Amino acid sequence: SMAVGDKQWYQRRVRVRMSSEREVQFLKLQEERLASLEKKKADRKEANTQNDQLHFFLSHFSSLHRTIDEELESLVALTSDIEKKSRLNSALEQAAQLQVLLNDSLASLPAAQEEVRVWEEEECGECARCGGGEGG
Repeated sequence: SMAVGDKQWYQRRVRVRMSSEREVQFLKLQEERLASLEKKKADRKEANTQNDQLHFFLSHFSSLHRTIDEELESLVALTSDIEKKSRLNSALEQAAQLQVLLNDSLASLPAAQEEVRVWEEEECGECARCGGGEGG
C-alpha cells in the first residue's frame, strides 16, 4: 500500500503535470493566435499595397483619359478646320474656273464687237453710231 506521504506527493505530481499540460496548451493557443494575427497583419499590408497601386493606376488612367479627351477635342477642331479649308479650296477652284471663263470672254469680246460692227454696217449700210440708215 502507498504511504500517505507518497500519495500526497503523487497527487501533487499529477497536479503539476496537468497544470504544465494546460500551460503547454495555453502557449500553443497563444502561438496560434499570434501566427493568425501576423497573417492578418501581412494580409492587410498586402491589401494596402494593392490599394495604393490601384489608386495610382486610377489616377494615371484618369490623367490619360483627360489627355485623350483634349486630343479628341483638338482633332475635332482640326477636322473642322480641314473641312473649312476644303470648302475654301473648292470655292477658290470654282473662282479660278470662272476667272478663266471671264478672261476667255474678255479676250473674245473685241472679235465679237467687230462682228457686231460688221453686221450692223452690212444690214444697215451705215455705221451704227450715226443712228441713221434703214433700221434707225
